[in-house]
Amino acid sequence: MNEMTILNEDQQYELMKKQAGAFFRSGMFAELKRHEQAVVKVMIGKEMGAGPFASLRGIYISQSGSIELKASLISAIIANNPRYSYHMKTSTKEACEIDFYDSEYGSEPVGTSSFTIDEARQAGLLNKDPKYNPWVKYTTDMLFNRALSRGARRFCPGAFAGVPVYVSGETESLSLPPKEAPVIFTDISDEAIIEEFKQTNVINEEFR
Repeated sequence: MNEMTILNEDQQYELMKKQAGAFFRSGMFAELKRHEQAVVKVMIGKEMGAGPFASLRGIYISQSGSIELKASLISAIIANNPRYSYHMKTSTKEACEIDFYDSEYGSEPVGTSSFTIDEARQAGLLNKDPKYNPWVKYTTDMLFNRALSRGARRFCPGAFAGVPVYVSGETESLSLPPKEAPVIFTDISDEAIIEEFKQTNVINEEFR
């Protein structure tokens, strides 16, 4: 039984706050402008079963307000969840197909997620300068990333606390409305955050 399991909600929040503060003060995460931003990333990651460092390295909030994860973090969260798993079915420069499994429904795949180079072309992902475009330089990896995130949303919602996740950079090609104003982290009291944390834990338990 690990430390996070035996702590109550107040203690869990205080621990996450200290961890996030240490990472923020380290200067290793240039995108973080406030301590609270680090805390929020750690809290999001905890709901998905990721540790503090992995959360800060692998979680991004896009301009549309959507949560984006590195493909490696999406893969790790699915692999570490006792209910879900996936298996690469096809991986070429033309398409990637991934079978997804849910142990509650037996040993057969619950569905297959795919992403093709034609879809990438239609979305305008191949239009950038080939010298700097990962879709041209690392085609099979990029197809895998999109097939993985698509499958995570469709077949592994429980692994991500019901939050629709996208792979890094994915929301740029989606028709999602931009936020009217940037996210501003105000000075919310610790008591208010702890109460919200408690309510989130209650909701998560109801859906387990």
